[in-house]
Amino acid sequence: MEWVKSPETLRAVRFSENFTTATEAFGTVLSSYTDYAWRLENGVVHVFQKTMVNDPRNPLNFIASQVPDRLWTVRDADNFMFQSIGEAVRSTGPKVLSVDSPTGSEPRFHLASNNAPVREVLNQIISASKMKIWIATFPRDLPLTVKGFWETTPMYDPRGVKPEDQPFWIFLRWGDIPWKRLANSEP
Repeated sequence: MEWVKSPETLRAVRFSENFTTATEAFGTVLSSYTDYAWRLENGVVHVFQKTMVNDPRNPLNFIASQVPDRLWTVRDADNFMFQSIGEAVRSTGPKVLSVDSPTGSEPRFHLASNNAPVREVLNQIISASKMKIWIATFPRDLPLTVKGFWETTPMYDPRGVKPEDQPFWIFLRWGDIPWKRLANSEP
């Protein structure tokens, strides 16, 4: 999922229908958000803002030249992706972050990619791991990095993790409670 954090998108979604298909459920939820759409991409449901999905300023469209063919954990793959695109889309070199994922219970999975958009690599990670959701959150005003890409909303407290060291996305398992900064009502 890639979305812009705003008062409109932070509204609670309520419906009482019993859906028989995922298509009905997504159609009903997204009917309240005309700027958003969804599609199925290689077995992964992708929810996105229509005007952002193909924009070259979106860091999720950055082409990851090569993800080495090997076994990964979510933490390793996430750090590799952050290292790979961080310097290209931000003004300073990236640092390796320790992401919130269980190291003992997360299995290793096979991952390899050549010249693929970041979003496709993230889809491969969630398809192969226990983390089944990735979320990229953009601030309402869509500020640009020095290198011309949209900055993402910080998920960690900026007093502890500098903005340039913040991840571009987060991974969640089904049933995980969204991080406070993701659900916070202040865009």
